[in-house]
Amino acid sequence: MKHLKNILIIFCTSLLVSYTAEAQNNHPNKNPFLSDSNWPIGHTNSAQTNATPQNGPVDITRELTADEVQYQDLGQFQLGQVISGQYENGKRVIWCNGSSFVAKIDYDNYNIISTLRITDVVESSGQHEALIDLLDSKASLKTKIQTSFKSGISGLSSVYILIDKENHFLAATPRTIKMYGDVVEGDMYSGIKVIKEFTLPEAATGKITGMNMTYDGHIVVVTNDGFVVAINSDFTTSTTLELKYRNEGINNDQIKFVRNSLAVDDNGGIYIASLNHMHKIIWTGNSLSNNEKEGAWVAEYPNSFGLGTGSTPALMGFEDGEDQFVVITDGDSVMNMTLFWRNEIPSDWNGIEGMKSKRIAASAPVNFGKENVDYVQQEQGVTIDGYGMIVVNNVPKNVPKKIKEAAKEKPVAMWLFMGYMNGNKMFAPKGIEKMVWNSKTRAIEVAWINHDVSDPTCVPFVATGNEMFYTIGSRDNKFTFEGINAKTGESVFHYVIGGSRYNGFYSAPTLDLDGRILYGGLWGVVRLSPKKIEKSK
Repeated sequence: MKHLKNILIIFCTSLLVSYTAEAQNNHPNKNPFLSDSNWPIGHTNSAQTNATPQNGPVDITRELTADEVQYQDLGQFQLGQVISGQYENGKRVIWCNGSSFVAKIDYDNYNIISTLRITDVVESSGQHEALIDLLDSKASLKTKIQTSFKSGISGLSSVYILIDKENHFLAATPRTIKMYGDVVEGDMYSGIKVIKEFTLPEAATGKITGMNMTYDGHIVVVTNDGFVVAINSDFTTSTTLELKYRNEGINNDQIKFVRNSLAVDDNGGIYIASLNHMHKIIWTGNSLSNNEKEGAWVAEYPNSFGLGTGSTPALMGFEDGEDQFVVITDGDSVMNMTLFWRNEIPSDWNGIEGMKSKRIAASAPVNFGKENVDYVQQEQGVTIDGYGMIVVNNVPKNVPKKIKEAAKEKPVAMWLFMGYMNGNKMFAPKGIEKMVWNSKTRAIEVAWINHDVSDPTCVPFVATGNEMFYTIGSRDNKFTFEGINAKTGESVFHYVIGGSRYNGFYSAPTLDLDGRILYGGLWGVVRLSPKKIEKSK
């Protein structure tokens, strides 16, 4: 148990009672209009919990062999992979998109079935390989950083993607939503075609920053200018709503009113975090409403750093009798875990002193056990585990002064730096923290802090079947798959995957139905298919 000495575990009696007795590993009701699979949408489900009821892998720490790692070069920004329902032949496909292509991959063998070029970006595999070799070489850090910045980014794909119940793949460009499908309907081995395309109304200005699906099959998107658009499944009708306080606090072009996606519940609730506020919008079945009489609300949250939350809202609490919240980390310099009462505020709730909204149920600093820290942020949604909330540290260490200065004017400089250099042990941040809502004391308590594991850029997930937390990390300049006990924070095992080719680069790892791990590499997609190795006695 040598790892335990590096893990801070704080268990008080009230926490144990509430956590074990009340925080069952409940999950949202399945959205019947998404594909019939375990991972039909980014962040796992419409509630955006980053959680699956499956068992995840448990193994010994080891380096994966070549036949346990598959890589397909499909271009940059392969940020997510989603899994289809079964075809008539009982088989499935995996869909993904990047800076150049939409791709359809065979679920069983991970071979590419078909690709469709979606942009005019033409990437050079030779240049990819040259940069990968450089990053893994003994070249100076200065050379690596300068070359990475010259390489830049090829063009961001749609971060938020989904597969509908008809096995159509939906992805967004800045102003459109495209529906892709099989050239021969129902034939998974046929090519890819665009089935339909919807362009946002001119009145809904801005670029699409998130997409989800209501429980009656409407596609909902939000723009960075603060417009919400609901589109029917045929792409023939839409309705638009402007968020309250739109553009409030925007004083330069680096600040966006909305910069994350949205969560959806099964009662018509749509949850969007803007620069300073959390919004609940109601989908009535015919229109979008911000009328409080219909259940809508707006609540201001702290934002001292000025950029707003880096989290896509996640829902927590799904059973009758449970406390039910929408969860983010706020916009303070040291982010706070922030819970909002999702529905009616309890009649005996008096609010929290200093908070501008009574709807905030809890606010607690996330500092990974470092009381004197002055800046902590993450760019992922909170991972929900019952009443538990797990977050990772995304603040790199030892950032060169020139990068810090450049990032003040253009935040993309820091994203580029961490995107390419996050595997370097000099810079990789460490720290994962789990907090738990205590429904008896109505407060957040720290469950554990792991100081050893680094998750520099990836979106983690939890498999509640066996209470394991997973992410793509880095150790000793190699990229890893990390398995952590979600109850205790102890590092159970990790796989060493390899060098810069296997950089997670802001992707969201996925667990498939057979326990294999899918994620986006630096210029392609990766599948890990570990063989079961018994622990020695």
